[in-house]
Amino acid sequence: MKMFFFIAALVIALSVQTEVLLGYCPNLYVLYLVQLAGTGGVYHDRAYGFWLRKPRVMVAALLLLISAISALWAWYAALALAVPSLISAAYLAPVIPFHGRKVTLRQLPYAKVIAITIVWGMVTVLVPSVRHGHTVNAGLVLFLAERMAFVFVLALMADIRDVESDRVEGLKTIPLRIGKNQSLKLCQFVLLVFFLLAIVHYGKTMPRMLLLMGITAAGVGLLTGRRLFAARSRLCCWLADVLLLLQALITLFLCVPCRKILINC
Repeated sequence: MKMFFFIAALVIALSVQTEVLLGYCPNLYVLYLVQLAGTGGVYHDRAYGFWLRKPRVMVAALLLLISAISALWAWYAALALAVPSLISAAYLAPVIPFHGRKVTLRQLPYAKVIAITIVWGMVTVLVPSVRHGHTVNAGLVLFLAERMAFVFVLALMADIRDVESDRVEGLKTIPLRIGKNQSLKLCQFVLLVFFLLAIVHYGKTMPRMLLLMGITAAGVGLLTGRRLFAARSRLCCWLADVLLLLQALITLFLCVPCRKILINC
């Protein structure tokens, strides 16, 4: 239950961060609850045990929520949410034919991290932007790339932490393919890419945001140190998640344009 509320806080905080950075007043629509349904399953599937046991019920519920939003809100918003919701459904429900049997998306080779990255990127960046009718531009593309890069690192850290249980379960993940140490180096490389994207995005217009992104990337980079992660992998993963949450929350107070938007809402 604690993880469920943490996921809820993270989804809402990241979605609000997106809205404010794009220049819109945040609105806590019921859509946030649907976004939680669309992302929570791929972020912490143990919190969704009922849905894991009842995959058809889960798929039906997600589609029902999407239909309701489509009727009450706008078809394009429902469409934007439909894709990550269906990915989440496939992540939990054995509906994908693979080698003569039905498997979940997470059971496909190396699909686990990719699914998490795509879903969280779409739900916390694309859905809020579509909600406000924001046009696709360079800023939005950079923001999406930054978010997906950061989520990729967090998801890969979790896979490194769970390498033994994944091996027992028969999953094929990146750490099982290239090893823990190389996977940690991959995390650090992607964090560097994340910071370079942030430089291009915020370097000239929002230096405080660039500083915040740099501190966040450096903090997670320290957590991917080989010795520290080997000794405290669960703590490192948890602290990395917390850093992402703090990044979103601090944005609302650190960024002057963001504060002005909130004041005028």
